[in-house]
Amino acid sequence: MNPQGRKGNEEGRKHTPSDMNPQGRKGNEEGRKHTPSDMNPQGRKGNEEGRKHTTSDMNPQGRKGNEEGRKHTPSDMNPQGRKGNEEGRKHTPSDMNPQGRKGNEEGRKHTPSDMNPQDRKGNEEGRKHTPSDMNPQGRKGNEEGRKHTPSDMNPQGRKGNEEGRKHTPSDMNPQGRKGNEEGRKHTPSDMNPQGRKGNEERRKHTPSDMNPQGRKGNEEGRKHTPSDMNPQGRKGNEEGRKHTPSDMNPQGRKGNEEGRKHTPSDMNPQGRKGNEEGRKHTPSDMNPQGRKGNEEGRKHTPSDMNPQGRKGNEEGRKHTPSDMNPQGRKGNEEGRKHTPSDMNPQGRKGNEEGRKHTPSDMNPQGRKGNEEGRKHTPSDMNPQGRKGNEEGRKHTPSDMNPQGRKGNEEGRKHTPSDMNPQGRKGNEEGRKHTPSDMNPQGRKGNEEGRKHTPSDMNPQGRKGNEEGRKHTPSDMNPQGRKGNEEGRKHTPSDMNPQGRKGNEEGRKHTPSDMNPQGRKGNEEGRKHTPSDMNPQGRKGNEEGRKHTPSDMNHHTWRTNGFKTIF
Repeated sequence: MNPQGRKGNEEGRKHTPSDMNPQGRKGNEEGRKHTPSDMNPQGRKGNEEGRKHTTSDMNPQGRKGNEEGRKHTPSDMNPQGRKGNEEGRKHTPSDMNPQGRKGNEEGRKHTPSDMNPQDRKGNEEGRKHTPSDMNPQGRKGNEEGRKHTPSDMNPQGRKGNEEGRKHTPSDMNPQGRKGNEEGRKHTPSDMNPQGRKGNEERRKHTPSDMNPQGRKGNEEGRKHTPSDMNPQGRKGNEEGRKHTPSDMNPQGRKGNEEGRKHTPSDMNPQGRKGNEEGRKHTPSDMNPQGRKGNEEGRKHTPSDMNPQGRKGNEEGRKHTPSDMNPQGRKGNEEGRKHTPSDMNPQGRKGNEEGRKHTPSDMNPQGRKGNEEGRKHTPSDMNPQGRKGNEEGRKHTPSDMNPQGRKGNEEGRKHTPSDMNPQGRKGNEEGRKHTPSDMNPQGRKGNEEGRKHTPSDMNPQGRKGNEEGRKHTPSDMNPQGRKGNEEGRKHTPSDMNPQGRKGNEEGRKHTPSDMNPQGRKGNEEGRKHTPSDMNPQGRKGNEEGRKHTPSDMNHHTWRTNGFKTIF
């Protein structure tokens, strides 16, 4: 039921995995003071008493909602089929699911097997994948390691360079990612071409059939052989962290006597951010994790209402937890000045008082909205109302900084200028780098770093230009972000000024009034036509995933390998 041992266990989180809560994730009778039930099998921010919401016309996604668990069959009210399915994902990529995201035989060209049971970053031989029409980025792909020179197939040349990280890209380490002689004191080789947390001497691990990635693996590195109990070799072991996996700490995650100078115990079995000396906090019944807790750290005393001390309470966020907002998370009457209601049952980036916006045809989610919250009315220049305006960040969008992203005089103590309009990772004292015409941000370099000269059209030098992304910035795409004619095969237009997850050739979707972003979009990409109920075409529909959720897979967590993405 819980082969990973992820956040599970009888003694660690005080919860026994069961049919109702097979992950043991944020569940339980004693931890969050909530008993999993048919209505809230995950114990995740749910339930009759916690969030007090049943899926309805106002919450058609069933996001963090619902009567039976997620137990919902995609319909007009829930066209996404998010987190659904009967058998596992049990889906064969096709024209309907060309990404093969968390899918199967044809998309990622890999059939789950004993060697790669997750189909995670898959393939038969290790990574060993040649960029193709199905994988034009060559992201996490390729035959030789990363071994890829920016080209039409990999126009990004992401995380490369000669001078930025003090590493000269080579055939063995073309990215310069955490590599090299001077940076991590490691010379890339055939056995460790990335120089990623690797090496014969530091982690003492040679890639093998059992651990082809060399990722936090094996017999010599972490001193752990994959087994039935730890098939991934993820954060396990006897010798690596000086901790033997046991019933109390089957992962060996952030545990131990010698590593963090903390002995796992019943109160702190993970050794996660705990301890007397580390955070100057002694784990207790009220704060067993030592997570962002305590009298002196956040100036908050854990209590029954806020046992974690997480972004809590009377003094920290000026909010008293209550029945309506037991977490104190982005909550309520005093914190965000919003009382949960039928229109905004989550209190999430919501409503009449919090963001001063009522969901409408223009902003049906109330997400990153409107007139009073961010003091910005969506317009041609800022159709999303994202990271907007005059009163929110005290910055007026302009040609140089149309997003108002990370701007301003008082925030970072930096005055935006033509050379550094964002104030992002700015100046003389911050990174010990003087902004100049060639490197206005001081972000990972310049003439030599990204091989791009900032200009009026691309003042950031972010993921660059003519040679990097094969795209020339223009009025319609001044950032060169996820760009254009050659990169994603999309020409920015009034309907898709960002070129974000774009268009006719990239995702095979033409932006329209119903899907102006082209985000995870439409008729040809996911084979779903946006509608009033699903104006974004996000994570698709009856035809996209072609799967009805069931009792067996009411979670289908999306994972990225190390963390669960909610």
